[in-house]
Amino acid sequence: MAGGCWRALRLQGWRTQALVTPDGRFVEGASGEKHVLFAIDGGDARPLPFLSSEDSAVQWSPDGHYLYVVRAPQWSDTPATIYQMMEAAIDRIDVVAGLRRSWRTVKAADTVGLEAINNLFITPDGTAYCYGYLRTLSDLFVIEGIK
Repeated sequence: MAGGCWRALRLQGWRTQALVTPDGRFVEGASGEKHVLFAIDGGDARPLPFLSSEDSAVQWSPDGHYLYVVRAPQWSDTPATIYQMMEAAIDRIDVVAGLRRSWRTVKAADTVGLEAINNLFITPDGTAYCYGYLRTLSDLFVIEGIK
């Protein structure tokens, strides 16, 4: 953003969380079974064959060598990324070798009424993370003696 004008990328049929590579040259996108890196300068897209349809890219390492992903089906393509899970298993993938390693599992301390985890964020250096969740609580009232 410091280097010039903004311009739109038209990625029809592709879902993206606007996750840009650390060098600022590519943005990650997904459609069905495919994940690719779209060249911001309009060049050819690069496939990410080690990602599946249930992977959601979350963050790059500062050197662009690793990609943090959550493996879970999404409920829908909404601005809020809502995963169909009670805990988030996060993997760190070596994008050069395509090797996947478990990094961390995130779960809410109190799971009462928990429906799903959403909007997971990781710092580029991997030292901190945060997330939101959907929670529904209700009260049940028993009424007796009504005629």
